[in-house]
Amino acid sequence: MLRSMTGFGKGTASNERLALTVELKSVNSKVLDLGGFRLPLRYRSQEALVRNEIAEGLERGKVDLQVSLSWLEGCEPLSTGLNTTQFSHVVNLLKASCVREGLHCSDDVIFSAAMQTEGVWHKEEENADEQEFILLHQALKQAIDELNQFRIKEAEATARDFAEQLKVIRAAAAHVDEIKDARPEAFRLRFEEELARLKAKEAITVDDGRLAQELFYHIQRLDVNEELKRLAQHCLTFDEALEKEHSQGRKLNFIAQEMGREMNTLGSKACDQAIQHWVVVMKDALEKIKEQVLNIL
Repeated sequence: MLRSMTGFGKGTASNERLALTVELKSVNSKVLDLGGFRLPLRYRSQEALVRNEIAEGLERGKVDLQVSLSWLEGCEPLSTGLNTTQFSHVVNLLKASCVREGLHCSDDVIFSAAMQTEGVWHKEEENADEQEFILLHQALKQAIDELNQFRIKEAEATARDFAEQLKVIRAAAAHVDEIKDARPEAFRLRFEEELARLKAKEAITVDDGRLAQELFYHIQRLDVNEELKRLAQHCLTFDEALEKEHSQGRKLNFIAQEMGREMNTLGSKACDQAIQHWVVVMKDALEKIKEQVLNIL
């Protein structure tokens, strides 16, 4: 099934203390790129596992991860305590300053000022427990699943566009097939007319055998049947890749390149304004396919 590399997924999990949210966003990339990896410090021990789950679930793309925590009131994992050494130091400094400046400050005022000084109170975050890790991975799995569903839905529109562009290519190739056989005869007539004009202008002799060989050689070079057959086969292979169970982004990109080669050969062999027109139509449709293929997983 075709999947885009663009997508967004969100997963949530909670218990009696905590609501945890995981958000994943992805865009196209040649490889898996976890550049935007924002994981709270308390979950750093799970980083390798989280990266592995994302790699297995998303395969490819530039992925951003955001994990946010919302603690219920009174459940924050912080322990608060008084730094008695720092408190005594601040009180002594304040008292000395009051004496030096001739100020009369009560113990209550000094106590209040000391308690508001930075460093007097210290906060320590409790370590994450196994229950939190379970919530993290539950929310992550949900986010991955949602992102993959987003990718599938995003690719549905791309698949419809692929079908439209392939229809354009096939129709243009059919037009080329209709007019290609008239070219050798037209070329022969032009060749003979030019030769007759040259004979009338200058006294020259022509080796009829050599002339026939040259004419046959150039007419052979106008043959585009093989290019049309290969192009038709590439279009069929592209269709088949779209129907595969697993997304075939790299294969589709390769097929598109092969289609471009056949179109280039058609253009170089054309020697005909009408065929050149239909080759341009095919190339325009192929460019649209190539742009979209870059975003397919």
